Amino acid sequence: MLIDAGLPAPRTQIRVSDGVNEAFIDMGYDEPMVGLDYDGAHHSTDRERYVHDIGRAELIERAGWIDIRVVAEHSRRFVLYRVSDAFARRGYHVKLRLGS
Repeated sequence: MLIDAGLPAPRTQIRVSDGVNEAFIDMGYDEPMVGLDYDGAHHSTDRERYVHDIGRAELIERAGWIDIRVVAEHSRRFVLYRVSDAFARRGYHVKLRLGS
């Protein structure tokens, strides 16, 4: 989806650490520090996973990343709009091919 929209291939499994804890972003771009994570159903139905995700999100945010969380119900256009917006907030203006 990202490549088809005109972005370069994202890096996958990006390690983020504060020296004590670590998390891995599913995919993203080191510059401008924009990541995407796919949240399957278990992220909302498993309480332990949910609690873990709160700390994980804070770690990623403190490290300076914009982490876009995506679920199956999100449309391609919605995801790409959020990616474009995140890039723009970091001063990177990209022209995406949104398609239909």
